[in-house]
Amino acid sequence: MLISQKKKKLLYLSVALFVSSLTLYFSISTVTGKRGLLALMDLKKEIEYNKLLLENVLFEKERLSNKVFGLYEKSLDLDLLDEQAKDTLGYVNPSELMIVLDMK
Repeated sequence: MLISQKKKKLLYLSVALFVSSLTLYFSISTVTGKRGLLALMDLKKEIEYNKLLLENVLFEKERLSNKVFGLYEKSLDLDLLDEQAKDTLGYVNPSELMIVLDMK
């Protein structure tokens, strides 16, 4: 009878230790695991960065689209055409002063 009580206490202790170990493992995994809270925060930062990058790309696309639209035959912008020709060919009239700014 004395042995069975000791076995019961040992069994209860081992079950409690096992449950507490599992709880500790899952708690740590919830915070630091591959799909844990820290990974979630990193993913949110990456999403915000990619949103900003997308906005910049869309802005650049819109700028280039407007530039291309100005060169269509039906909506030809002569100033833009003159600017592109001078920039591409490097041609400047001797009576003109040309200042080149690298804005890229």
